[in-house]
Amino acid sequence: MIVDNNQSLPMVRVADIVTEQTPERWLIDQLWGASAVGVIGGAPKCSKTWLGLDLALSVATGTACLGRYAVPRPGPVLVYLAEDALPVVRERVQGMARHRGLDLADVDIYVITAAS
Repeated sequence: MIVDNNQSLPMVRVADIVTEQTPERWLIDQLWGASAVGVIGGAPKCSKTWLGLDLALSVATGTACLGRYAVPRPGPVLVYLAEDALPVVRERVQGMARHRGLDLADVDIYVITAAS
């Protein structure tokens, strides 16, 4: 791959991008792409935080998201929950982990604590 770093915005010709033998397509099978960036949006009180925490817990522990969608490659998770108090976040994740038979001490989720 040839990258010209002398430009203000690095770029590469698409034909020069190295292909992967087995590209990782899903972070959460059929639900969230491995390289996807997204936003969970919706009306107030429609369980956006719960869904986000379920996604995070599944990726961090390799357990099925929503009890259905497999996580092919679990790993650590970093979340930013600007609207929720940290003790509430811990209580929610702890309850979800307990429901899955997991010990919270073994859950590799990190929470950004900056207010903004």
